[in-house]
Amino acid sequence: MAADNPFGKRKPRNPNAERAVRPVRQPAPRILLVCEGEKTEPIYFRDMVRALNLGKQVMIGKNDGSSPDKVVARAEELYAQAQREGDAFDEVYCVFDRDAHERFKEAVARLHELRAKGQPLNGIVSVPCFEFWLLLHFGYTEKPYASRGNKSVGNAVVSDLKKNPGFAKYDKGMVGVFELLAPHLEQSLKHAQRLMSNPASNDEHPNPSTQVHILVNRLKSVTNKKP
Repeated sequence: MAADNPFGKRKPRNPNAERAVRPVRQPAPRILLVCEGEKTEPIYFRDMVRALNLGKQVMIGKNDGSSPDKVVARAEELYAQAQREGDAFDEVYCVFDRDAHERFKEAVARLHELRAKGQPLNGIVSVPCFEFWLLLHFGYTEKPYASRGNKSVGNAVVSDLKKNPGFAKYDKGMVGVFELLAPHLEQSLKHAQRLMSNPASNDEHPNPSTQVHILVNRLKSVTNKKP
């Protein structure tokens, strides 16, 4: 007589039994950035996109104008064009400054309107200017900025930025800014978030403030490669 199987008989497989379902990997989002500046912001984000290996996911659209309302209009145009071509963007970010733009409020209002209609257009606003985001890499500050004499409010921020290592000769279009500041990126993210959590006023975009950290965190979240 054959010895009994000490582990018992194997039960026949139930063809109706549920099988483990592998999670379906979500497709990577297509992201569009439209920047106010023609040099500083596009160069910065182009370098970031390259560092994060997001070249196939993130497009930096060329803007036809420098005012916030034109940035939003251009973003609308590119978003609609991509939809017509059957390759729509999942997220669109309009990067612009408060500075002294007369059409700033109109641009912000238009973004609210588009969001209410379900379109994924988002504003990434810096007050007074994008350079304030760069400045936060060197330390936290709540000092408001204002124009003085012949110096614009934006130039006042740049003057403070130039006091820091590597930025003594800073000007619009300076190359290598992202790489130079990358070691301090986490610090800047924390400083920007702190300002947002404790705004200087009840204004939607207080002076000073920046929302660039929201975009940076979003880009970081869709890649496994850190700068």
